[in-house]
Amino acid sequence: MRTHLLSLLVSLVVLSPLTARAYEPRHVFITNRGGGNVVELSDTFEYQRVYFAGGLYEGLALSAPNGMAFTPDGSLFIADTSNDRIIAFTGDGAFIRAFSTLPRMGRSIESIYFNGEGVLFASANAGLGVVGRYSQMGAALPDVVSAPEFSNLGNVNLTSAGLVIVSDFSNRGRGLRELDPATGMVVRTFGMDIGLQEDVMIDGADRVFVSHLGGNEIVVFGPAPARAELYRFTAPAEATLPLLRPTGIALTYDCHLLVASFENGAIFVFRHEGAAPPTFLRVLRPGMEIPAEAMLGSTESIAIAGLSLPGSFDEFADRVPSCDELVPVDAGPRPDASALPEDAAVSVDSGARTDGGRRAASPSSGCGCAVGSQRLPLGLALPMSIVALGFLRRRHATR
Repeated sequence: MRTHLLSLLVSLVVLSPLTARAYEPRHVFITNRGGGNVVELSDTFEYQRVYFAGGLYEGLALSAPNGMAFTPDGSLFIADTSNDRIIAFTGDGAFIRAFSTLPRMGRSIESIYFNGEGVLFASANAGLGVVGRYSQMGAALPDVVSAPEFSNLGNVNLTSAGLVIVSDFSNRGRGLRELDPATGMVVRTFGMDIGLQEDVMIDGADRVFVSHLGGNEIVVFGPAPARAELYRFTAPAEATLPLLRPTGIALTYDCHLLVASFENGAIFVFRHEGAAPPTFLRVLRPGMEIPAEAMLGSTESIAIAGLSLPGSFDEFADRVPSCDELVPVDAGPRPDASALPEDAAVSVDSGARTDGGRRAASPSSGCGCAVGSQRLPLGLALPMSIVALGFLRRRHATR
């Protein structure tokens, strides 16, 4: 009987993935063109570590990494721009697969974004004018659109209504375009005066933020259908560094707005205040707040782990907020991580939801949770095993 109990305990420990751990929810991830890696910051913007530096993936190291997208199981997909491919990694940074985007989309994959069913949307700059769709296995799905006027794209994003927004890096006055994903038809165009449009972020009130690389500023548009320009902002004169050629832009669950400065590698932190221009807070400088070992330079995209984006997965506990009513930074303790119901799982291999549809999005509470995952968190696996051992020993003693 004792041998049987010990075998059971060993099984519990083995089945608990002690080394497998999803990227920490609410942590900030930055694609670092200058260092050929991805830099991780905490949810309060302290430097944590770098990923993928010097690693070879199907014989090639990351080269000019750009767009990123998370899945609910913690996997991270990265646009490996100079290698014209998309790479997928597990939540603990292990390589899953890579697939080429060159034959279909042309040179320099730029941006990627998941819809709620796990389909990956992609844009390229310069590219062949294709806004493409892929399964998570890398299988080509029908294009959103394929036309010369969609070359030189910046970001691809989805709105909460499911429309596709593409920014334009051609400097030809094309503006941002909002597309029907079923037909590729342009529903509306706005921001035609903005040249060299880079990354886009859409907040919980359907406001569109676009990095205006050519103007060293962020331009903000109101919700559809008007998409009227609301305001523009940049770093103030008292900032320790200027905002130069802004690229990545992201909004956290608690209304911190992060902007990457491509020219000097810095990350600017603002406080999003809804319909009013944001408040500048501070700069994270390479070699200072972010140590030199990160080799941060020519910063590209920014992504937040465990954050549900408009039109994307709703399994995450955190939602992109509107910030019209500010969420307090000390919004209280986060609930313990818990597994998703099996019928809501998303398979990294298939890219399809096993329940055949999307769950209704829960309202943003300002208090986020760990990424919905069926993994047992690293810090919980061993204590649970110890508790199990104590229970089994007590049970054995009473028999």
